[in-house]
Formats: sequence, C-alpha cells, structure tokens
Amino acid sequence: MAQSITLQTSDSNIVANDVLGRLSYAASSESDGSDAILVGGSIYAIAENTFTASANPTSIVFATATSETATAKLKVTSGGDLYPVTTNVYDIGGPSNQFQRAYIYDTFYLNGTVFIDRSTQTFGADGYSLASGVIVDGGSP
Repeated sequence: MAQSITLQTSDSNIVANDVLGRLSYAASSESDGSDAILVGGSIYAIAENTFTASANPTSIVFATATSETATAKLKVTSGGDLYPVTTNVYDIGGPSNQFQRAYIYDTFYLNGTVFIDRSTQTFGADGYSLASGVIVDGGSP
C-alpha cells in the first residue's frame, strides 16, 4: 500500500467554510525578512456546506502570493468544477506559455456571452452553424 499523510481537523461539527487541512509554503529563514518570510503558497480543503452522515462537500483551494501572505486564487469544487475564487480576472496561459488545445463539451462563454452553444449548434455572435464539430459559414442568422 502506498504511504500517505492525512491532514484532518479536530472539529466535531463541520459547517460551510471550515478548513479541513492546509499545506502552506514559506521561506521563513529568508534574510530579507518582511514579505520574503510570509506564506507564499497554500493548498487547502474547505467545506462547501455543513457535513452530514451522507455528505461531505469539499473544495480544494489554491492560494498564491505576489507581495503579501498567499491569498486564495483558484478552487476545484466537489463537483469537479474549476473556478476563480474572486471576481478578479486571471489568465489561463499567456503569450509565452500558451495552451495548445481546449476541449469544451457543451457551452463556451466569451466575456459573459455564449460563444459556442452545442445544444443550438451555433457559433459566435453571428450565429454560424456547427456541423459535426466543423464551423459552417451560414451567413446571416
């Protein structure tokens, strides 16, 4: 059997936003002090709702820092969804570290507007149609 480490809370009543366990990363001996010795990164499990005998909804949160103690940036929910923790805008990739492919199953939003809709088989604001995964120029919708 593979070795493992379990971080666990001693709380007997878990409710929403309780932290179950946390791994934090810091350079506490950094000679520059100040921001340099603060927690630079953290990964933790947080309860999404009250735990019951039949439910333990938990998210994993990723926190990073620039010039402060690490703050939550990204989470994976109990349902497997990936979310930014705040309404701040974060990039996925960048000019020198681009993703090669993205796979979207159902609906893709661009700036809050449906851009690709599998259920209606349309693409873009112009309403071009999709046929077997290929964009078909349908002219004006």
